[in-house]
Amino acid sequence: MEPTVMLAATASAPVGLGQVSVTMALVGLVVGLGVLAGGAELLVRGAASIGLRAGLRPIIIGLTVVALGTSSPELVVSVTAAFHGDTDVSVGNVVGSNVFNILAILGFAAIVRPMSIRSQTIRYEMPMMIAISLVMFFMAYDGRISRSDGAILLLTFAVFLVYCYMFARMPEFEKPPAPTRSHAASIMLAILGIGGLAGGGHLCVTNAVTLAEAMGVSKLVIGLTVLAFGTSLPELAASVAAAIRQQEDLSVGNVVGSNIFNIGLVLGLTALICREGLPVSRDCLRYDIPISVGVSVLVLPLMWSRQTLARIEGTVLVTGILAYTVFRYAIEL
Repeated sequence: MEPTVMLAATASAPVGLGQVSVTMALVGLVVGLGVLAGGAELLVRGAASIGLRAGLRPIIIGLTVVALGTSSPELVVSVTAAFHGDTDVSVGNVVGSNVFNILAILGFAAIVRPMSIRSQTIRYEMPMMIAISLVMFFMAYDGRISRSDGAILLLTFAVFLVYCYMFARMPEFEKPPAPTRSHAASIMLAILGIGGLAGGGHLCVTNAVTLAEAMGVSKLVIGLTVLAFGTSLPELAASVAAAIRQQEDLSVGNVVGSNIFNIGLVLGLTALICREGLPVSRDCLRYDIPISVGVSVLVLPLMWSRQTLARIEGTVLVTGILAYTVFRYAIEL
């Protein structure tokens, strides 16, 4: 009897430990995402104030500083994961965030308030986003985004920054207002933001890997779904708030700019720092990257029709992210 009891106790122990592991990983992941969001907010506030003191116009601050700030969680998570050797998390986080940005964020923003779309966004910025998404697909086609590919992506990102600068020099944009914070306070906010991003990124990656192992799903799927949702929270908050304030340009531009940042800066830098580049799994190449490119192409005709995103179109987009999430876990399980 004693060996039987001992065997039963031994068999039941991992279940309890597994439950504790999953619970702790979930708590750590939620805390990490909260720290990431807070760090991004502090970085945006501090960097925007520094930009105003440097004489930058609000439009270029929005296209660069704010877009970088809302994309900084993806940057920190992907780079941290690469340093830990979890490259599936790095790739999945970028690809999943781009899918989430288009389907969920634009969809929710349009449901909150139908959005008018500038013709310049349709003619120039959306095609830029589609083009860099296609570049990512062709680079990954051989199963790896090499270091040279990463350098090309960073160069493409630099071209986008030049475009932003030239766009911001157009005479119809207002002069920068006076900054509301002291220089020292702005620097302190930026430093605290960077610290929050570093700590939050570490918590997210380590607990996401633990969660994936406990649930029996791949790190790629965790990156594509849980981490992609969490790191896209700053974009979601910014776009929905802008839609409520009827600032459609900011709402749409935030998504387009963030997707370009994610591929050009985040994926490019992550591939560049990896000695052998970023391996891309067969499932990611077969399903996720084509879906990312596909939704980027899909949303363009939706915007082109009457240059608006209506509530019904927003509902279609939100339904798309739900379907994608169910589809991805169905394949995995």
